[in-house]
Amino acid sequence: MKPISKNISIDQKESSEVEITAEIPSEEVAKQYKKTLEEARTDFEMDGFRKGKAPLEVVEKSIGQGALMQRTAESLIKDEYPRILSNEKISPLGQPQVTITKIAPENDLGFKIKTATMPKVEVGDYKKIAKKVLAENPLSENPEITDKELNETLYNIRASHVMEERRQKGEKVPSPESLKEEDLPTLTDEFVSSLGEFSDLNDFHTKIKEHLSRQKKGKEQERLWTLILEGIVNESKIDLPAILVESELDKMMAQLKDDVERAGLQFPEYLSKIKKTEEEIRSEWRENAKKRAQTQLVLNEIASKESITPDPEIVEAQTKNLLEHYKEADPEKVKTFVASQMTNEKTLLFLSSLNNKETEIPEEKNSDEIKDKNEKRSEKK
Repeated sequence: MKPISKNISIDQKESSEVEITAEIPSEEVAKQYKKTLEEARTDFEMDGFRKGKAPLEVVEKSIGQGALMQRTAESLIKDEYPRILSNEKISPLGQPQVTITKIAPENDLGFKIKTATMPKVEVGDYKKIAKKVLAENPLSENPEITDKELNETLYNIRASHVMEERRQKGEKVPSPESLKEEDLPTLTDEFVSSLGEFSDLNDFHTKIKEHLSRQKKGKEQERLWTLILEGIVNESKIDLPAILVESELDKMMAQLKDDVERAGLQFPEYLSKIKKTEEEIRSEWRENAKKRAQTQLVLNEIASKESITPDPEIVEAQTKNLLEHYKEADPEKVKTFVASQMTNEKTLLFLSSLNNKETEIPEEKNSDEIKDKNEKRSEKK
């Protein structure tokens, strides 16, 4: 479908950025305004009127023409942006920056959109770099677990048991560090069998050590992937758009806010506790965001060169799983996210296999694990 805008201008900026300026004709704005007003009436409630039955002029006066015009503009630009991209054959990266330059009833709607486009990436000799890292850092198939590591884990298991018991009884839950040895349950056959499928204490110790060994190997694999990616990024030439860095920062801030809310805090309260502003956090994280963006571009380029794609059936299954937990999410965006993360994992597995040894990749049981692994690698950079 062709754009409905007039006076479309495409300005190529530095660092693979594009600025689009355009105007949506006043008649299109009027049609959308009417539609926006009717949609607003659907959920509108006011004394004297049944829900969704108030006169349009009452709804308009109550909500305000300015607010309705803003909704109208956002809706029009949201639909128009992909049409302009398609018509102008622009392939965007990251989230665009939208500015409304002219908005008023019975007037054309003026707007400006700045977006990043796929930059030129001259990726370094990734095969050579991966082989060198893998040769210098051989991965142990069965990492040894020390007595200290085992004892710390056993302590945490026993402490967690006590904390959960007290939580269920409505008692004050202590921190693990404040618990004394006499507060903890004794490790017996009976106790460990209550924790899971353990036949006895020896079986429990064996399985815990096996779990810790797999976990240790997984962490070592993550470290190797980080070294490989750092080496490739350092040997690559990337014309990185600034808007892509800001987009990455937006994702990082969104994740932080989500984590803070899950911990039971409001974000302003969190900022007050750490004595920082949101801008100060963004400034501190900007270099890390740049590395994350560079890493993703490198992974994209390697996947393209090696024709690496995810299994469509697994993408669909993971997307469905995520949408069950996040019902408000856009299905297409979720699918794109899952496909991207799975492609990253397959690309890393490819790089890990270049030493001609079998390399284990953690099984992706759900989409949260995919997300967590990718973020952890980025945080290490």
